[in-house]
Amino acid sequence: MVNRAYYQKKPDVCLEANRRYLSTEKGKEARARAQRAYRAKHRTKQIARDRVAYAVKTGQLVPWPTCAVPGCCGKPEAHHPDYSTPLDVVWLCSEHHKDAHTQTRQVLREQLCEA
Repeated sequence: MVNRAYYQKKPDVCLEANRRYLSTEKGKEARARAQRAYRAKHRTKQIARDRVAYAVKTGQLVPWPTCAVPGCCGKPEAHHPDYSTPLDVVWLCSEHHKDAHTQTRQVLREQLCEA
């Protein structure tokens, strides 16, 4: 495993090594195990993603042509403010989607600190 400081100094070397590893049988098995573990741990999120994908595929849900943030014209992806309502999504570009999750994590941390 490469430490963070080395990765920050030489990200291209680390990314290439990781790409090579993931193309091996051992790497493919490791990725598959990690994906199964993530999906098992975050079952509600996976169900919500699957429901949105199916709804888009069947025409039940139509993605917006651009990000919901005014003035942004990025390609949107579905953001779930609440995973318990899987088809209630906000269409955000990847940058604003990351921002939304960062804000959510900050709010949760603040609530934990207050408790």
